[in-house]
Amino acid sequence: MSDSNTPPLLIARQPYLNASRAVFGYELTYCLPSEDSSNPQQQAEQILTCLSDYFDPKVLANHRCIFVRLTPQTILDQSYQVLPPDITVIELNAVDLSWDEQLTKACGEMRQAGFRLCLVGTLDHLQQSGSHLTPTDFFKVNAPADINAANCSERLASVRPPQTAVIASGIEQPQQFEAAKSAGFDLFEGYFFFKPQVLEHREIPSSQINRIQFIQAVNQPDIDVKQLEELIRSDAALSVGLMRLVNSAAFGISQQITSIQRALLLLGPKKVRQWATSLVTRDLAGDKPEEIVAICLTRAFFCESLGGAIKSSDSALDLFMIGIISGLPAMLDVPMLKLLDELSVPEEIRSGLRGDDSSKGRIFTLALAHENGAFTAMTSAAAEVHIDLGELAYLYQASVKEVQAILGQSRHAVAA
Repeated sequence: MSDSNTPPLLIARQPYLNASRAVFGYELTYCLPSEDSSNPQQQAEQILTCLSDYFDPKVLANHRCIFVRLTPQTILDQSYQVLPPDITVIELNAVDLSWDEQLTKACGEMRQAGFRLCLVGTLDHLQQSGSHLTPTDFFKVNAPADINAANCSERLASVRPPQTAVIASGIEQPQQFEAAKSAGFDLFEGYFFFKPQVLEHREIPSSQINRIQFIQAVNQPDIDVKQLEELIRSDAALSVGLMRLVNSAAFGISQQITSIQRALLLLGPKKVRQWATSLVTRDLAGDKPEEIVAICLTRAFFCESLGGAIKSSDSALDLFMIGIISGLPAMLDVPMLKLLDELSVPEEIRSGLRGDDSSKGRIFTLALAHENGAFTAMTSAAAEVHIDLGELAYLYQASVKEVQAILGQSRHAVAA
């Protein structure tokens, strides 16, 4: 990693899901912090610098692949080689792409080195891509909001080259996802999976209320270690899962931990609280996409670390809970307001969730702007809370890494 404080551009991740709503990979969206961010070649050079000097591509990929938008020039000069070939898909804009013998040869060499190629354009460009001498692994098409499955299916089948996976971009609503899936698209980009399927008069099951109340209880600012131990021990399944988690190789604990009390002594209440909350949150999600849990937990860790970095007077536990609660409507398919009323959530946390002009609101607004790749809003929000963009990038990557470790090990804890 570079010793310089501020990366030359800002990076966010956009998940690509398959038809089963499991994450296939992440598109890295990025923007120059400067006002002039319209030069594709400059952005391509800077993203390569970022991914080689400031960020770990394997952390951002989370054992999947990353889609990185580059330019023909970066293919010709082979500057893409700073990226790991086994996880990298290089995107090129097909709209203005001029295929010649030199570019065709360079793309072929790139694929032979283990990289994959994704073109971005329209269905007409998709049809034309089948005539290229260099095969295309993926093709991304912007899907209309009112996508017609029958018409699109026929058109897609007629233009799709063999062995090319087609990505539907801009899928923001669940009905769009269902239509695009029926039309024959293979991967789907957008936050359709994070939208609650709100059912009229749906009541939150008491079992889920109990789990959320448990999360609230272990994250109370005034809870002491003995109370935390008793709360966790009162849930037999959680206690077993937590013991398996803390004793897993990923956390590098040299001695066997055999009790919640021992875990609290060795790891500290903060770490045990975070892991217990993560396990219960994953359980709450049920059969929902795990990416919902990952986003929810990343928000929680990110908000808490942001509060610490700017020395906020807000409770770290409140900031953590804002991140957790923000994802519950998508997990439970209930409106946020109904959830907040059912759980008697304090007004100061509600204010933070609304993004009000308060310390909590500004921190949550910053976390959301970073998540969504809203770089202008993110730069403004970072200035408001007086945090350096380099530190912001570091805290985000650290939050992503910790959540990946917890979710990875919690899968083994649940399965064991």
